[in-house]
Amino acid sequence: MNKIKRILLISLCLIIWAIPYLVQASPFDVENGKVYGHRGPDGTISLFAKAIGGNWNFSINKVFSHEGQMYYFLSAELEDRKVEKKHLTSVTLTINGKSVMLQQLKDLQPVIVGNSYQEYYSVPEDVLQQIAQATEMSIAFQFDGASPENGAVKDSTVKAFKRLILMEKNSYIREGRVLEATEEPSKVFFHPQIFIPNAKPEEVLDTLVYEINFDTYKGKEEFNYSSGYFINHTSDPDVTQLVCRSSFGGTTDFVTVACRPYSNGVWVTIGLMMQSYTPGSYGYNGAYFPGSVQYSFYENDSSDSLLVNTKDYWRTNSELWASKLHSVYNQLYGKIDYGFSVERKDIKKGPFKVSTVDFKKFPSLDNVSVGDLLVAIDGVSTALMGVRDLDCFLDNGISGQRTFTFKSITGEEKKVTILSQVQLTAPETRKDYRKILMDKMPKWFVEKGITTLSPKTIFLESNICDPLGTGIK
Repeated sequence: MNKIKRILLISLCLIIWAIPYLVQASPFDVENGKVYGHRGPDGTISLFAKAIGGNWNFSINKVFSHEGQMYYFLSAELEDRKVEKKHLTSVTLTINGKSVMLQQLKDLQPVIVGNSYQEYYSVPEDVLQQIAQATEMSIAFQFDGASPENGAVKDSTVKAFKRLILMEKNSYIREGRVLEATEEPSKVFFHPQIFIPNAKPEEVLDTLVYEINFDTYKGKEEFNYSSGYFINHTSDPDVTQLVCRSSFGGTTDFVTVACRPYSNGVWVTIGLMMQSYTPGSYGYNGAYFPGSVQYSFYENDSSDSLLVNTKDYWRTNSELWASKLHSVYNQLYGKIDYGFSVERKDIKKGPFKVSTVDFKKFPSLDNVSVGDLLVAIDGVSTALMGVRDLDCFLDNGISGQRTFTFKSITGEEKKVTILSQVQLTAPETRKDYRKILMDKMPKWFVEKGITTLSPKTIFLESNICDPLGTGIK
């Protein structure tokens, strides 16, 4: 019974985000007026901005496919009782008073579940030009024999759509909100995801659970009882929920880990949320009102006070999860070597200073010197990269040929193309994490039952990056 109540409470608390799973979900909170970036496991980059209404939303997405193509699409979503009862005849975008009837992307049919609707539409060049000059926008969902559902787009989102059109692929630095030129990476929440080659989902999960639940003290492995994470398996075999035993600021860490098999490895996405509990109370007439559980994204924490800045805590925690996931990558796959290292001590963001160069193994680095600045990777500026961002660009399962741009003390720029060398983790050096967990982790830290992921349970996985591509669907 408790499990059923928990699922229902999640549904009620998150309904403002959680149109059923058919909708393009995100492992991070999306706001009006901001531009976001998402990278798929095949390397496809999608930059998007979303207009959010009461029972509707739509996003304009700019896709840079891994095959080198670029195109736009519009994803329209609606939750309305008319969806079940009446046929939706058209969706119209109005820009500066001029109406544009949207055209479906070919070979993609609308998806309707209950009273929820989603469909993908093309955004032709003439419409892009109108958006680039837009001062006001609105959307209308027209049903057969019924009045349309109308929604006006906020001015801030109109501006975000216009910024999106000007952005290039190299605007994407990390998963989540696209960083502004004046921002410091450590002040923005990190949303961990990584592709780990030569691994299996169960190996990734076991290693991650070990990383967060065990400490090494004087060479001995010790289970962390005080702040260990409970493991809740779900009805999706690739998705696990981790719940921290301890709490901070009245909230508990509630994390969803999706380990999807992809190509020769695993695509891992971590959704970071907070779980808080409101205790039950008695009314003036003696009636008892039961407590409730609330869930929200890390960045939605609003409990900052003069004494405790909990938002900084959750922001730091997001980087900690990224660090743990990167450690899992190193342990299961290995380390990618490009022949140089950079100085990271006390550096909040790039560019990073070169601290060592291996000329012997990498002759192409002959023109690079210690003290030079690493200013770009494959054309992406390092100016807004933090330490975790740099790790993701240098590793993350992406090996092969990369182009680095260095700048000398005198200001001379040097572009160097380097073929990486991979130091694979030897199978015999891997720990048997499954055995360690079975032998040393208390059994009561693993939920005996299976948590059902219902359509109304928010799903923290951004899985559609390119609707015309072949990524994870």
